Amino acid sequence: MTSPTTRHPKINLSAVILAGGNSTRFGAPKALAIFNGKSLLEIAISLAQQIAPKIQLSCNDVNVYSRAGLPVIRDANPGTGPLAGITAALEIAETDWVAFIPCDMPLLSRSVYDALLANLAETPVVATSHRGKEPLVSVWPVSALSRQPFRDALAEENFALHQLLSALDATFVDMTVALPDYRTQLFTNINTPSDLAEIAANFQQPNS
Repeated sequence: MTSPTTRHPKINLSAVILAGGNSTRFGAPKALAIFNGKSLLEIAISLAQQIAPKIQLSCNDVNVYSRAGLPVIRDANPGTGPLAGITAALEIAETDWVAFIPCDMPLLSRSVYDALLANLAETPVVATSHRGKEPLVSVWPVSALSRQPFRDALAEENFALHQLLSALDATFVDMTVALPDYRTQLFTNINTPSDLAEIAANFQQPNS
């Protein structure tokens, strides 16, 4: 899918929506759950369209998400965590950079990714929030695949994302400082139906 409203035309960037979790605690594919009149997947797509000209979907079940109309990337090692989706996306990327958007954080804003893209480095660029590191809210250089720590992690089947980010000397951007309009809501993630009900009850639209 191509976006007409991309804000970073000078950066060779694509966006990948991460929807590869098993949704065990949610009881159904949570990317299809409805929040504020749209599915979590639709919300993530809308955000991705503001960031990159090419959008793909990382997931385990192609049939569940076929109606999204997005090119699908199958997780390299299903069931091994989000690094499987990140790895698969980087392996087939046709851009220099890939922005990752978790589908279960419906209040993420474009300004978060603007801040990440303003701090590009030769290593992954990762958001941090009031609660700590947010490794799925990140922008990765495709070149990270060829670095020894990444190659070692794949060879050893070590899918610990935090450990790999440390080994790659990732750049962390503190969103509580980078965003003048920072709100704790931004990084709220949905794991259960009660999470969804709570966020809906307290919903305030964040600024973009």
